[in-house]
Amino acid sequence: GFGIALRLHSPQTQIMKKLIEFLRSSDFNNCLAEKFGHNLNDCDIDGGIQKYLDGYEISPHPDLRRKAATYMVNINPKKESESMNHHTHYLKFKSQYRYVQAFWEENELIDRCWVPWNWCETKFIQSRNNSIVLFQPTNNTMHAVKASYNHLNTQRTQLYGNLWFKENNVEGTFDWEDFDLQLSNKKNKNIRDKIPDPVRNFLKMARSKILKTDEKVGGKSFYDFYE
Repeated sequence: GFGIALRLHSPQTQIMKKLIEFLRSSDFNNCLAEKFGHNLNDCDIDGGIQKYLDGYEISPHPDLRRKAATYMVNINPKKESESMNHHTHYLKFKSQYRYVQAFWEENELIDRCWVPWNWCETKFIQSRNNSIVLFQPTNNTMHAVKASYNHLNTQRTQLYGNLWFKENNVEGTFDWEDFDLQLSNKKNKNIRDKIPDPVRNFLKMARSKILKTDEKVGGKSFYDFYE
């Protein structure tokens, strides 16, 4: 992700002050927490009004595991904004990349990450003004933004907020490169290519001897367990 997002920190008008006060209120955020079965006491509140400039991009991602809930409300100042290229995409993994989602589902202590756009396909674009999307992040809540428009005429504007779990139980994370099988195979090939021929030949001879002499274990050679 990269680009510029601006958040309003010091509202000047009474109506904006009241709006931000509401977005950060216990009443509103408690409803949000209860909607998804969370206790607000376990969460930090994060919310406000944001503008996103041309070039702002966040690649497809389902959100970090620490995020308990998120919402986005389009409040773009111009009606023409609905036809502009700056809206949130909601996506699904292409079939050949669903192993990434499966990995996240089976490894709950590993955090989720951004992935390349071409690993996913867009199912819905939130372009309607005054529309809201509200969800609890899971392994399949893929969404992304790639803004390409003239922000001198108008700016992509949202009410945006999150609930964040105070405790983070994640033990590690993998980047998208770790899931790229083609890239991984290429890296391994590059490593193999750097092995000197005498060492490579020695390893081949050693492997051949092991395969010939090792004991059978349950119908498999001991070496088979390391294939």
